[in-house]
Amino acid sequence: MRPAPHRPASPLALALAGLLALTACGDPNHPPSLALVEGRTLTVGDSLVLTLTATDPDGDPLTFTVDGLPAAAQVYPRSPTEAVLYWTPAITDTDPGGRRYDVLVRADDGRGGRAETTFALGVVAAEGAPAFKLPAGLVLNLAHESDLAMLVTVKDDDSVSVALALADAPAGARLDPEGNKTAYLYWKPDAAQRLTAVHRFVLTATDDAHPPVTHVLNVVLVNPELGAGCQGTAPLVLHDPPPDAALADGPLTFDAHLSDADSLVAKALVRYSLSGPDGATQDLPLAPDPARPGVWTASLAPDALPLSGALVHYHLLVTDNDDPTGQACDRTTRFPKAGALTAAVYPPGAAPDACADDLAEPDATPAQAPTLPAGQPAARRLCGQDVDLTRITAPLGAQVLAQITRVPAHGPVRVRLLDDANQPLDEAAGDAPVLTVRGQGDGAARFVEVAGLSADARLGYTLTVAVEQGACPADAHEPNDAPAAATPLTPDPTGAVAQADLTLCPGDVDWYSLALAAGDQLTLTLAFEHASGDLDLELRAADGVTVLASGAGASSTEAVTWVAPTATTVLARVFGPLDAANGYTLVAQVTDAAAACQDDLLAPNAAANQAATLPQGLYPNLALCPGADDWFALDLNGGETLDVLVQAHDDAAFDLAAFTAPGGAPVATGQTDADGVTWLSWQAPGPGRVTYRLAGASPSGGRAYDLYQTVQDPPGPCQPDRLEPNDTPAAAADLAEGVHTWLRLCGDADDDYVRIQAPPFSTLVAMTSHEAGQGYADLLLYGPDGQLVDETLDPADGAFLETLLPQGGVYLLRVQPFQATHLPYDLGVFLD
Repeated sequence: MRPAPHRPASPLALALAGLLALTACGDPNHPPSLALVEGRTLTVGDSLVLTLTATDPDGDPLTFTVDGLPAAAQVYPRSPTEAVLYWTPAITDTDPGGRRYDVLVRADDGRGGRAETTFALGVVAAEGAPAFKLPAGLVLNLAHESDLAMLVTVKDDDSVSVALALADAPAGARLDPEGNKTAYLYWKPDAAQRLTAVHRFVLTATDDAHPPVTHVLNVVLVNPELGAGCQGTAPLVLHDPPPDAALADGPLTFDAHLSDADSLVAKALVRYSLSGPDGATQDLPLAPDPARPGVWTASLAPDALPLSGALVHYHLLVTDNDDPTGQACDRTTRFPKAGALTAAVYPPGAAPDACADDLAEPDATPAQAPTLPAGQPAARRLCGQDVDLTRITAPLGAQVLAQITRVPAHGPVRVRLLDDANQPLDEAAGDAPVLTVRGQGDGAARFVEVAGLSADARLGYTLTVAVEQGACPADAHEPNDAPAAATPLTPDPTGAVAQADLTLCPGDVDWYSLALAAGDQLTLTLAFEHASGDLDLELRAADGVTVLASGAGASSTEAVTWVAPTATTVLARVFGPLDAANGYTLVAQVTDAAAACQDDLLAPNAAANQAATLPQGLYPNLALCPGADDWFALDLNGGETLDVLVQAHDDAAFDLAAFTAPGGAPVATGQTDADGVTWLSWQAPGPGRVTYRLAGASPSGGRAYDLYQTVQDPPGPCQPDRLEPNDTPAAAADLAEGVHTWLRLCGDADDDYVRIQAPPFSTLVAMTSHEAGQGYADLLLYGPDGQLVDETLDPADGAFLETLLPQGGVYLLRVQPFQATHLPYDLGVFLD
């Protein structure tokens, strides 16, 4: 099997300005924490501008003091948790060989809590020691730029060269020499790094005559929830694990309802393990079921399972197509967000009452009970009326919580929290999807007992425990832990309502309700500090069960948008992991969906010179706004037939026309059939670009439509495409950024080479896209020196390659065929 390449996902959510300070949980005072300060050397006449940063668990404002420097050194408060140390040393502040200052920094919360740190500051005369020409800090706005790329320069008049290095930096950062006294600093924060606001870079400069000079650069990340230029939200996944099955009955089938509010579901798979929840995994693709709209399905054949039967531990990965011309802005949903689901398959001849149990067995007595660490989900199984016991370490005075998540249709259960004498402290039972119990710790063990209430029960469940010290104050809306107790939200005349100073405590779920009229568009935004605990947001129907939209990413903002088809009441559900304790703000905005046109993800494409170049395929949920046209383009080789089909969601007709010359007469026009489908068919006489325009009257809110674009080659053998001959590195075709449509691979000897001019520290994204079953189009990238830089295999319908190019110059991209007698493909090349 050809392995699928790694496809990085780009997280995206709506940002909320002016996040309010978190509500702290717990009354006792906690001392602050002061960020370490690296030692450095300062030249007389240069200014020290040093940001001092601390945090206080209780949210207390902090006072900063500095000892060990002359009186000219000043400390200026900048925020409740930051201050700036400013000092410009004079010649009297150093000695002939330099002078060392041992500096003590204190942060005081005013309630007896204090933190201290020290650092060494050397002051030297201006005798040629290297001096960095860099600021003390800078802001990287991730809504506009995805990475940091800057030239680092030092001044050292009496040295031919200076060695520059990174003494400390975030993972992935690199400093590459550019000249005798310059280097390029490059860093692209990954998904985890984007969750931390401030990152420190410690640079050193060393010449032949002086000790190393140190410079600290603080990089502040803003708008980490936004991808540069990205829009759209993640797919919605609704799925129940299949019931237990037998090998003799055929394949194990996984069904899921998948949807995306902004585009379409592009790929989905089941990632499963037969060797335990944390074992080696395999991928099983999900495919749309033609007979059931919105349902994707996959089957695990009996020959893929051991004859002895197996427990299948799995999760789903679903990716949308919010970036129609690439993948940088596509979103991926993992379901469940953490942990695994479980299905059981039994061998031929298994007893009718057979039940595969989990790896924690035997666990029916306190002596057998495994210990489960707090916050670590455990995938478990329950057979009939068996009992599963799990041990929890419960410190004196701590709040102990245990929660199971399961499928109600698989049978009712009972959950009890027991003390070390087997006495129940709390109990929950029934067929609810989530059952939670809680109690207090006294230093002795606590046990979670999960018991089946039916002899026919065959179910998998996820168990999570939390142990929390201290009290978490409830907000003003409690109790709103159930749909029936939801807090009503009433928008003001502008359609907005904001609730601040809200708190989610461990084991808590908060519900809110809104009444919507037909055609109302609701946008909900949940804002919080992700580093203090992850929170998620769901929009549910009035029954409290049906999920309408979901925001479950890994950022500090979650957002969902939904349009009410009829007058209804909807419920917002704010939740998190069992141990979540965080403050948040919830904002709702209600607008008339028909009053304003929300353009689609391909905008701006309202003019011929803005035409969106698209690979072949289906593009749903596009919008034609009043007073504007939508333009699309593709390049052909000659002889192909282009077919375009457009279906308005309200079955309205469109004006559709194709052009080969700007401002010229149309070469083909569309027709609308009785089903409301507007279609156009045109054969390209020769190589060149064709654009097509979609126009027509639209209501004030715009007209939603689906677009399908396809190309067919003329009959006969495979013909060279318009870039040929480009079968060798010497004959490589020059290629600009963008989507290049309908190229061809004619046999396994027909490599295609293209040249790409790239600046230093750019990220190259290249992809091939084609119909599955016609062969493979692998990608190989060669650097300016001719050496292989990166490569990736095509799993079925295209290859994806993303790599950092630290060196500028001309790169060769090779499209290598495999089992490709006649393979038309689209090629995308993008530089960031």
